[in-house]
Amino acid sequence: MLQVKYGYTRQQAREEISKLWSETETKNEARSKGAIQLEYPHRKKQGKPKRPSKGQRKHNRKVKQEARKNSIPGRK
Repeated sequence: MLQVKYGYTRQQAREEISKLWSETETKNEARSKGAIQLEYPHRKKQGKPKRPSKGQRKHNRKVKQEARKNSIPGRK
C-alpha cells in the first residue's frame, strides 16, 4: 500500500512499516508498565443505545400518528 500511495520502493515500505510497528509496541509497553488501569463493572460501556421497550415503541407510534393527524390543515 505504501508503494502505491506514496511511491515507496519495497525496501522503503518495509522500513517504514517496521518503524511504525516499533513505535506502536513501545507505546503499548509504556502503557502496560504505567498506571494500573481499573475496569469499573458498574459503569456502562459506551455503545449503541438500547431499543425502547415494546410498550414505549407503541406509545411513540401513537404519538407520531396523532401529530400527523393534527398537522393536516382543517382537521381537528
